[in-house]
Amino acid sequence: MSSFDDERKAIESRFATAWAAGAYAAVPVAYENAQFDPPENAPYVVVTIRPADGNQESLGSGTQLSRYLGVILISILVPSNTGQALARNMADAAATMFRRAQFSAGSSGTITCRIPYMNVLGVQDGMFRIEVTADYQRDIFE
Repeated sequence: MSSFDDERKAIESRFATAWAAGAYAAVPVAYENAQFDPPENAPYVVVTIRPADGNQESLGSGTQLSRYLGVILISILVPSNTGQALARNMADAAATMFRRAQFSAGSSGTITCRIPYMNVLGVQDGMFRIEVTADYQRDIFE
């Protein structure tokens, strides 16, 4: 049986492991509904998972394929008036973690990511924000 929580664990674990091993390991990361105090006047990242749809992909008897779609959103926030270079470089690092990646955890099934893309959201509450979006599908054979 598939697990939405294992889906979350797989995505967050992949991000946390890669981020900690990369050039921006000192930049704090916030996850949904977890305790986090944003640093003042310093960069940070927010990881959000948005499941979207679920479909039965196979018919008949035997093993059935269930496919779930979703989006991984990685918000990169840097202090305003500091330029875009740091935010864009952090966005590149985040996008690399999910570009054409396949991974899983527990009973999540296989998560397959597409090509991430970036949106510049501008300044909000004194922070310049870029969002990296990675569409994914999660396949489970039951």
